Amino acid sequence: MSEVAIQEFFTENNMEYKKDEIEAIHGSLYKNMDERLRLYCCDLYDFSSEFESGLQAVWDRGSIIAVNKEDRRKYIEVLRSVCAENARYLVEIFHYDKTKYNGPPHCLDGGYCFSIQIIVKVII
Repeated sequence: MSEVAIQEFFTENNMEYKKDEIEAIHGSLYKNMDERLRLYCCDLYDFSSEFESGLQAVWDRGSIIAVNKEDRRKYIEVLRSVCAENARYLVEIFHYDKTKYNGPPHCLDGGYCFSIQIIVKVII
């Protein structure tokens, strides 16, 4: 997530925030004033349960489909290490005929350690 996108999120939702630099992950932590909402801006592979654990929800807007297929297992392991067992994971994915287009964004075609419940399906 980019710094601009995080700042726009807080502005659009009329929330004041504070920002802390975190050298260990070469990034920043943005928090609303009661600190219940925390958004990190960093390389996910530098992130671990040392910084957050027991997360109840993750919103992935375009990350997993940007990750190369061979790196997805590592991506999923990082998320699993910081999420609670019953965490919710909202994700935007694409599914398409890979013989016609090979990405990016990359098609998410199963074989991962989670189940998917389709909430909205848009055919483009």
